[in-house]
Amino acid sequence: MDRERSGAASVLRPLLFGDAPAEQWLQDAPEDGEPWLTFRNAQTSLSAGDVPAAVAAWRSIAESTGLESRQTLQAWHFLRAHGIAPSAADAATVLAAIAEVPVGAGLDVLAAYRDGSVRYLNHAGGATLVESGAAPPALHAATDAWLGVAGDFAAHVGAWTQPALPPLPAQHGRLMMLTPGGPRFGQGPLEQLTRDARAASYMNAATVVLTAVAALPVRGK
Repeated sequence: MDRERSGAASVLRPLLFGDAPAEQWLQDAPEDGEPWLTFRNAQTSLSAGDVPAAVAAWRSIAESTGLESRQTLQAWHFLRAHGIAPSAADAATVLAAIAEVPVGAGLDVLAAYRDGSVRYLNHAGGATLVESGAAPPALHAATDAWLGVAGDFAAHVGAWTQPALPPLPAQHGRLMMLTPGGPRFGQGPLEQLTRDARAASYMNAATVVLTAVAALPVRGK
């Protein structure tokens, strides 16, 4: 687990949702190793006008096992942008649960992924990162429980099909499930969200994850 210095949140936030533009997604990625080579090959093919080759590359990533959840989500994001949708069975599979909660004039953002990684971006600008396989038992159990609640929530919320998420007004929260078929979410004033039974269960499960994150030892200073 690493706690990043102030300001890290603004750098990490655009990469949380599996919907970054290709240039941003690949900007600091390794030059070799998979699936990065395939992502780069897809972008090269797309730039050359060979859309079928790019689609085939993204599909190979989307259908691979053992990848980071964000890598799978990015592949599906690029595929959907070119008219390729997942099967009905896969479309609603929750690969990440995200809670954006207003704190003062800013937002706390907590994300838990199916691969076991966790990202917590503090409203003050700091960040806590837990990579896949590094979560202690309490955090692992909490994230599994949250993803289970998110799966139930996602079954009652349609996928967002617009290119960008809607703005989040001041003092509003957003509860989001990331799936191959696109993000599914609810948003609104925090007090309104807490009055909805499913949203309240989602936020309670997220709070347990955040408590487990806060209890982690600090390393990487």
